[in-house]
Amino acid sequence: MQYTSEQEQNFDKLRLALRGDDAATAGAAMKALLRSASADTIARLLAEIESIARWELQCGVDPRVAYSVILNICKRRGDAVSVSRCARMLKIYERMRRDGVDIRSMEDCRIYMEKISWDIKRYTEQSAREAFEQSIGYWRQKRLLAAVDPLLKFFPGAQWLSLGDGRHALEARYINSRGSHGTPADVTDVVLRKDVEAGLIDGYRIERFEKLSAQDGSYDFVLAKDALHHCSRPWLGLHEMLRVAREGICFIEPCDHSFNHSVFSFPADMPADSTQGAWHGFEEGVGNYIYSFKDRETAKFCMGMGLPFLACKGYTDYYEPALDAREATEGSEALETIRSILEYADRKCAVQEADYALIAFIILKHPPLTGLRALFSDNGFRSVDLPRNTALENAFLTNEAFVDMT
Repeated sequence: MQYTSEQEQNFDKLRLALRGDDAATAGAAMKALLRSASADTIARLLAEIESIARWELQCGVDPRVAYSVILNICKRRGDAVSVSRCARMLKIYERMRRDGVDIRSMEDCRIYMEKISWDIKRYTEQSAREAFEQSIGYWRQKRLLAAVDPLLKFFPGAQWLSLGDGRHALEARYINSRGSHGTPADVTDVVLRKDVEAGLIDGYRIERFEKLSAQDGSYDFVLAKDALHHCSRPWLGLHEMLRVAREGICFIEPCDHSFNHSVFSFPADMPADSTQGAWHGFEEGVGNYIYSFKDRETAKFCMGMGLPFLACKGYTDYYEPALDAREATEGSEALETIRSILEYADRKCAVQEADYALIAFIILKHPPLTGLRALFSDNGFRSVDLPRNTALENAFLTNEAFVDMT
């Protein structure tokens, strides 16, 4: 669709008004655009205005201004359902603003939603917790947590920080049960403070993943299971994990399937359709983008920081709500069903006919000793010794500023 110079100017006014939180000017620009349009182009013009408002909404404008523009568009279309939805969103953002949330920050909005989305009764009543800890869902979680077993065996008594561990401190308690000490941390203490009262844990931390309050080297290890993919800047979260860890970190996250259908293959190219919806997802309930990981990207991250060692292990997984809630009694039909599903998936992954659902990564700050390497191998990890940066050493040796040093 071609626009006149006057229309282009009004589009610019609309964009600037959205970015400047100026609802009055945004509305005036929209009206001017519609006045200058012919009857047969109104629908396309409305779609273009809505597209701009929604795009700016993703870029940190005041959502109340963007939604007011979208609301007016929906009214023009006579779309009662969308009008109701926009009006409700405006009320929600107004409440968030009163609660002190930076509504221009998508990350702050997501964290706020996570804090209020806890079903207190479901997660804090003892009977509900005990039922969960007998379920297939809990069995699945412990299966993934076995990824840290090599570190727990080689470093008994180590101090751990488990991030995103707000659901009864499952990770910290797993660590505690194996002779080390885990401190759970999450963006909210809605459940964790109840866990302290129940005697399940002796303490916790409230932490924002990408800006940890802990001091450098406060813990031997830092663990994040199914937590990094909630972050808008997960690589910054990894930097923070490494900052507060003395020995290393472990994280378990979704596998990035966008390259090809073989994990650990170091592919050269991404498929042409990798930007399509099939390669992306947003998490229901709290609304974060589901960030996924690949071993090559993690290896590049390590080498950029001069880290010497990376271990990787792929995990299959299967989630189905009805099955997940069933009791994981040894020999039960439910447990045998989930085991057979995962065994079949493991066989498919072993011959590279499918990708693993998740990858466990262990990054160490120091090259591991032989005994730890053996534990990694015994537990199915692939160990990677990363190349040392000799280019920096050569740069020092050949720089004229240092030629006289012997």
